[in-house]
Amino acid sequence: MADATNAFFNDAPIGTLFADRATAVPAAPYKGQFYFQVNTAIQDALTRVDGGTDDVATSWDKAVSEIEALG
Repeated sequence: MADATNAFFNDAPIGTLFADRATAVPAAPYKGQFYFQVNTAIQDALTRVDGGTDDVATSWDKAVSEIEALG
C-alpha cells in the first residue's frame, strides 16, 4: 500500500502521503452523545434525495426534525 501512486496526482506516492497524514492525527475525533443518531439522520436525508423519495427541502426538514427530537 505504501508504494501506491496515482496518475491523477501526477504519480505522487499517495500511499506514503496518506500514511504520513494518518500518523499525524493526534487522536480520534470527538463523537458526542448523539453523534450516531445525527449521522444517521443526515445520511437518511441524503439517501431520500438521491433515491428520489423527497426533494432537498423536504428531506432536510425531516432531518432537522429528527435531530431536534433527540433532545
